Amino acid sequence: MRSSRDAWCLVLGVVSVGGGRLVGVRYREFWDLVDDVLGRAQGRVMVAELVVGGLDGRTAQQALDDGVDPRDVWHALCDELDVPDPQRWGTDVHRQAPPRR
Repeated sequence: MRSSRDAWCLVLGVVSVGGGRLVGVRYREFWDLVDDVLGRAQGRVMVAELVVGGLDGRTAQQALDDGVDPRDVWHALCDELDVPDPQRWGTDVHRQAPPRR
């Protein structure tokens, strides 16, 4: 049985790591970019069904489920789809592009 803290971690999109410390993962930003850059319907289908070579032959959804950082998944998905760098960050002029690792 999960604790209420664990349940809220799932809702808030954070994971618990050693010592009970919380580390934010930017799933919300990932999905915002998917919707903005690829379109809500088409983007969701691509995340679920497109096998991405840069993710070791997994879909973006499988990679996220396996714990791959959303930033790395986003870059791999954009590389696979040949999305130019200036278009990868959507229409929000205040959104800063996260660097590759």
